[in-house]
Amino acid sequence: MTKWQKNISALLILIHTVRQQATGDAEAFSGAAMAQLCKLSELLSAVPGDAHNAIAEAHDRTVAALQAAALVRAAATVPGRSKDRVVLAAVAQAAEKCAQEAIHDAVTATSLGTDAVAQAAAMSGHIAEFLNLPHAASADGQTTGYCLTAEAADTITTAADRNLQCHKGAISTARKKKEYTPSDMTTDGFPQIKQTDAKGGVGAGSKCQLTKKGTAGRANTDVLQAEAGHKLVNGLLTLTTSQSAGPSMELRDTQNIAPGGQPQGTEPIHLLFKAVTAPKTIQPTDNCGAEPESIVKHVVENGAVQ
Repeated sequence: MTKWQKNISALLILIHTVRQQATGDAEAFSGAAMAQLCKLSELLSAVPGDAHNAIAEAHDRTVAALQAAALVRAAATVPGRSKDRVVLAAVAQAAEKCAQEAIHDAVTATSLGTDAVAQAAAMSGHIAEFLNLPHAASADGQTTGYCLTAEAADTITTAADRNLQCHKGAISTARKKKEYTPSDMTTDGFPQIKQTDAKGGVGAGSKCQLTKKGTAGRANTDVLQAEAGHKLVNGLLTLTTSQSAGPSMELRDTQNIAPGGQPQGTEPIHLLFKAVTAPKTIQPTDNCGAEPESIVKHVVENGAVQ
């Protein structure tokens, strides 16, 4: 091989090496995109308390109805009330019917509430564990290497990014009714997540080795071995790795997963929406009231006693 041929070969090797380094870029995740996941997680943290409240409301109605029936039956035993006993017995029977209906509502609320809590906890857990990974990978990275950008810039995330801290959140099971607003949930889906490019901007390129695919085939230098779309966060995020084109990250849209209130699929996000909305559909068969006095008044005024 001549000197000229050796120089050409060396140049080709150099070009190939540089090209290898330039492709399959290691991209960080966008803080602005990941904040959308945290918004959904924040909503889901209210589900256990809301489910607890739905169950407790039905329980409270049951107790009140039974107390009303007991009070009326006790009144019927008072000396001198013999003329009223037939009426009082009918009132007590009507109150007991209210209790039976409230028990039915409590059973329904328990079933639907348990499913809602399970689905919400599962999705919140997926979001928290995923967010924990780029946070951990970025720790002490400064400007050299990191996997999660700030919410408003292509720099490393910091503790100041409050909307990216849901991996540290806690779920409370204390009874607390949740009044959902259109910013929480609509009849069509969860408005928190829009179809979004979840890749950090130009300034976040070559920063995160988790997303790099340096070779087209298998290699121990790559975290993800397959050049393919990898479903993460229970299907909410797709990370596609490619040696030639670099990674792509995309959040799926959750705004229109249930047009008209009907979930269009069986993916985890569809099951989540169905489960979270179900407890809100519980309507008392006959809302007799939540206090013994109001229950007695209800059964008398609504014709339950003739």
